[in-house]
Amino acid sequence: MTTTAHPGKGAELATVMLSIAQRLRRSPGCEIYLISQDASDSDTVRVTEVWRGEASAQAALATPPPQPGGAALP
Repeated sequence: MTTTAHPGKGAELATVMLSIAQRLRRSPGCEIYLISQDASDSDTVRVTEVWRGEASAQAALATPPPQPGGAALP
């Protein structure tokens, strides 16, 4: 998945996504959950995830982690 933050908010978005990744990495069946920020456009953040199977991915995503401070993503 690739997402673009509001202008100048890429680092903030990456931080939020990293906190989500930390939770999901501990989920059963998670092989890879990686967050990266585009080197040429710091407002572009990419998520790479690999799961053992669809059931593992769906189980981990069934309960989304809370947003920090209840705020929307940057």
